[in-house]
Amino acid sequence: MRLRDLLSTPPEVCGAHITIAQAAKEMTSAGVGSMGVLDEERFVGIVTERDVLEAVARGYDVDSEPVRCCMTFNPDVFSPDTDVFAAAEYLLETGYRHLPVVEDELIGILSIRDVLAGVVDPGRIIDAP
Repeated sequence: MRLRDLLSTPPEVCGAHITIAQAAKEMTSAGVGSMGVLDEERFVGIVTERDVLEAVARGYDVDSEPVRCCMTFNPDVFSPDTDVFAAAEYLLETGYRHLPVVEDELIGILSIRDVLAGVVDPGRIIDAP
């Protein structure tokens, strides 16, 4: 099984200029734990719920500070042809929870839960709670 087999919806995305609070609201509304960050349609990074939590803990003014203050720039990206077990191993080794899947452009972001479902129950597609 490949990562492409786990992709079911387009990724949630935002611009690096939106506020941290707005990113948190959009992630919550979409039921996702991360969003791809675009700069003029080009994938430049990822913002996760952990990034938002860390920004709050550091005292950022989440209502005015932009997402670029807490996002991860140039994260590791994965081909849609990456084997699910290799992706699971990467998640285990790094502690990351989200995998940006790129094929010329960002085509999806898989969560650790998505990858786990691909390993444990390959036919199962996980919907956001």
